Amino acid sequence: MGAPRSGTTWLANIICRHSEVACVRGTSPGLEEGINESAFFSNIDGVFGDLKDNNNLIQLIEIFSSSNFFLASGLDKKIFYNKKPDSYPSFFRLIMEHVAEKEGKEIWLDKTPAHSFFLERIVDCYGDAKVVAIKRTPLNQIKSLYRLNLLKIKHYSKAGHSQDDVDLLKKKYLSTRNIYKMLFKYYAFYKHIHRMRSKEPDRVMLIEYEHLLSSKKKIILKLCKFLEIEFEDEMLVEKDDLKIFSSFKSDDERGLVFTSLVEKDLQRAGYFFDTVPYLFYRFVYFIKHVLDYRKRKLPPQFFINIITQYNMDAGALFLDRD
Repeated sequence: MGAPRSGTTWLANIICRHSEVACVRGTSPGLEEGINESAFFSNIDGVFGDLKDNNNLIQLIEIFSSSNFFLASGLDKKIFYNKKPDSYPSFFRLIMEHVAEKEGKEIWLDKTPAHSFFLERIVDCYGDAKVVAIKRTPLNQIKSLYRLNLLKIKHYSKAGHSQDDVDLLKKKYLSTRNIYKMLFKYYAFYKHIHRMRSKEPDRVMLIEYEHLLSSKKKIILKLCKFLEIEFEDEMLVEKDDLKIFSSFKSDDERGLVFTSLVEKDLQRAGYFFDTVPYLFYRFVYFIKHVLDYRKRKLPPQFFINIITQYNMDAGALFLDRD
């Protein structure tokens, strides 16, 4: 768990190198190597109605079995028709237990940053679950996300789209308003995580990104103790294709994203957002979830495999993860 561009993928890949931990890896066409996100509780849970209704279950099976996550799992959708899970948590558990069984492992892991907003639901549904969250300093997280959006807009432009369309994307994702929106969302992520940590301290561990960078082995040893697994040296080995993801080549390049004046303004805004109580963030994102639920619209990046197969341009699909 954690805000995007805070090291969630890096940390998840470290954990999944452990011999006892299973996860769904991005091995199908169009996906980055490494752990793949399910987006199940943030985008699927409840969308198709009561799964005791067979028509709803069939609709969920047919849609979800076309997703990046399920295709990367290498499973057959027959598992759903054979077991007929009657709830969303049991549907997802069925997938992950089959993944673990296929890999000969006892523990399974899912990594989806947006699940930070659904921690109460997840912890209630899976009594044996533990939550590992990672937190980066807000300014560096915002810089990384801003840089990523910039790179994707450049890709969109090179794909031959009109300048008017490119300008619209710039206005939406590179504007001052959106920068503050990203900062607000950063604090929303961690207000939810800290809330769950205060309620379930034995089930939630929060890791500082900067500490993981500077004291990797020490942090991983603590993590293994928390997860009740033995430390393995393989967890420290960075694979060439699964190395830490970064939007910048150096700290100097990161320092050029915003002027010092903008950085100071963001820091002041951050101090304010940090004083906003958890219940306000919960209310805002509850309303947002209700509105998204009514739309019943799944994000296009959920089906990037299909888009890639049909040679459609995917340059801007990952921009909007709201």
